[in-house]
Amino acid sequence: MKYFHLRLPFSLAPLLLQSITGVVSVLPSPNFVNQVENVTVTAGRNAVLQCEVEHLRGYKVAWVQVKTQTILTIHNAVITRNPRIGLSHEKNIYRLHLKDVVEEDRGLYMCQINTDPMINQMGYLQVV
Repeated sequence: MKYFHLRLPFSLAPLLLQSITGVVSVLPSPNFVNQVENVTVTAGRNAVLQCEVEHLRGYKVAWVQVKTQTILTIHNAVITRNPRIGLSHEKNIYRLHLKDVVEEDRGLYMCQINTDPMINQMGYLQVV
């Protein structure tokens, strides 16, 4: 007796599972719990932008400075070489830390989840 393995595209697997068992279990998609809030900070002070997510499973969260299109962080790692940028992560909350804020830091910051298509939210950092 010969055995063979059937490879199905990922998108067909739930249909096959449903036809075999009659039950499909669909996991909730990653999403944002709250809106990223705008932050106003005095130059020279520290700022924190917060992004709260749920149902990440294997997906990753990243912070991007929009005007420069610079990826600042990915999940638990700081990517930029800017020593003033930091990241803290506690459960489903990802905080972007900017130390000694300068005028050039002003602008939109994007929190994104690497789903397909990617989803994101933005908050504005105002420097006074």
